[in-house]
Amino acid sequence: MLTGFSSNGATACFYNENLSLTKEIITMDLLKEDFVTMESGIAISSDGKKLALAGMNVLYVYDLENENIERLLVHGDRFADNSMEIVTFNSVTFLCENTQIAYCGRGRSISDTTDDELFPICGTVAVNGDHLNIARPSDYVIDTNDIQNRVNRIFMPQEISEPGDFVKNTASLKWLDSKTGLENQFAFSSGDEGCEGVYSSEQGTYAATAVLGESLIIRIYEVSSGSLIHTEEIKNPDKTYFYRIPQIYLFDNSKTALVLPGGGIQELETLVATFTFEE
Repeated sequence: MLTGFSSNGATACFYNENLSLTKEIITMDLLKEDFVTMESGIAISSDGKKLALAGMNVLYVYDLENENIERLLVHGDRFADNSMEIVTFNSVTFLCENTQIAYCGRGRSISDTTDDELFPICGTVAVNGDHLNIARPSDYVIDTNDIQNRVNRIFMPQEISEPGDFVKNTASLKWLDSKTGLENQFAFSSGDEGCEGVYSSEQGTYAATAVLGESLIIRIYEVSSGSLIHTEEIKNPDKTYFYRIPQIYLFDNSKTALVLPGGGIQELETLVATFTFEE
């Protein structure tokens, strides 16, 4: 399944082993008055039978075989144990052999009715709607707009208000095991990492950070151990390339990184850099 966005909103496209398009689902048509706002708001179960969709105010499960959609969670659902309620949904993914759905979004306190401040939340719910859990990480503010759903792991980089704001950053990365749902975390090698780009490979084996300055420093980590395995510096006489967070793609099998410095600055010619890394 591939996800794209157009004037019709998010669209899920399904392909067979020959890369022929077999099915197309326009989420705006499916959800009627609701819509999915980002790519990580659509997830497919590992058996290919269900979709999880994060609408603005509702979490849905869609049965691909029966073409039946159910509302699993809605705006205002509460978890009394820690006095929080859900306000919006951003990202979803399946966990624990497709028996649970993990979600991220925004929530608020129900114990303090005078405080309407929204804050990042994450949690899990069974695919039948039971066992709702809502959590607000106290020392690690998840960027709910940058959940990275990979084959074996889900990565949750931290939210930074602006480049260089290290107050909220713990220079570490949280991730979930897709099969067990267990949460893990490892520390980066330096305190200046995590604010200017965190990336993960398609299989979830490797993660990378970017640090901007007079050049671009990229550090590659082996996720299971949290070990730093490679550091690469990219230089260019035109320092404008290092004014914005780059795009970085990691490929597991070839152990190769593809880097696009400049973050899409239109005034610059596209600069492409590649390098390999070994454990």
